[in-house]
Amino acid sequence: SEERLDDLLIDLRRGIRDLASIDPKIYSDRDLLNHMLKVLSGAESLAPFEIDIVNQARVSISKALSEGSLDKHLNAVFRDAIEASIDIRRSLAIDGSIGIPEVAVMAARDILGSLSSKKAAIIGTGEVARRIANMLRNEGVSTASIAGRSYQSAEAIARIFPSGKAYLINETSKATNGSDLVFLATSARDPVVGIEDIEASKDVIFIDLGNPRNVDPGARDLLGDRYIWLEDLEVFSRKILPDLYERLEDLDKIIQPHLRRLEARLVLENIRLGLDNYARLLENIRRGEVERAVSAFKLDQRQREVLDLVTSSILNKALGALASLVEDRIARRSFTGG
Repeated sequence: SEERLDDLLIDLRRGIRDLASIDPKIYSDRDLLNHMLKVLSGAESLAPFEIDIVNQARVSISKALSEGSLDKHLNAVFRDAIEASIDIRRSLAIDGSIGIPEVAVMAARDILGSLSSKKAAIIGTGEVARRIANMLRNEGVSTASIAGRSYQSAEAIARIFPSGKAYLINETSKATNGSDLVFLATSARDPVVGIEDIEASKDVIFIDLGNPRNVDPGARDLLGDRYIWLEDLEVFSRKILPDLYERLEDLDKIIQPHLRRLEARLVLENIRLGLDNYARLLENIRRGEVERAVSAFKLDQRQREVLDLVTSSILNKALGALASLVEDRIARRSFTGG
């Protein structure tokens, strides 16, 4: 159970290193649950306390449930952890959320100053790209180029700007030409920007939110300090959002009661899982004994049905009483005596 829980956590976390160099730490026991709460509350994100993490968790959990890779017991643990993470944010007086798309634009403003006179390009047309566009517009950007796999989706985001223009993804060079700032936000597994796309971009800042990266290694080398990736955003985040990082200092204290409750939930679900397995074992034994009795005493169909019904009822009542006793002891946190 703990291994599957950790696998899901790793999947939920947004990477800050190249996929090829990821070396995930393996957590267990209390450390695992503590890590889980910190991840879900957004405390370990590049954008502190971003609510996007919870939304991503819900989507991943729903997918895992539908695929049958997450059972009801771990689902209960995750459900409690998500609710706890929201309470943790509330306890820290975190209102709203600044996500990575917003931090990326704030980093651009930190580098270039006012963005109102700047020309921007956004490669990608998903939710991240749309949030970048809205943030840029709020910063006063009026001219922007949007490139996507679908012209219609690119055009939809381009309309956010008074002077927005749409391009297809294979027209990246045209889209970035003349821009002061380029954001890359695609889910492509291969780079969408190569050396040929940056040759005419001598002073352009490229902010790459792709994971894996959207910019070719050779192009990154040529861009040098003008290339900013997810990992680099943490430096800007600490500078731009000092108040949120200050609240992280109170996290360990605030997280403790939630951690204890989550530990109790994990214990309870592990016991429930054990009871489920025990019930399946006894049911198999019961069915086998019914068949033996039918054969030994040459019972007819009616007698067989009565025997099956009676033994099933006895077993269910016994297991129900056992489950109630165990859960009552857990609720009273009494594992000894009697």
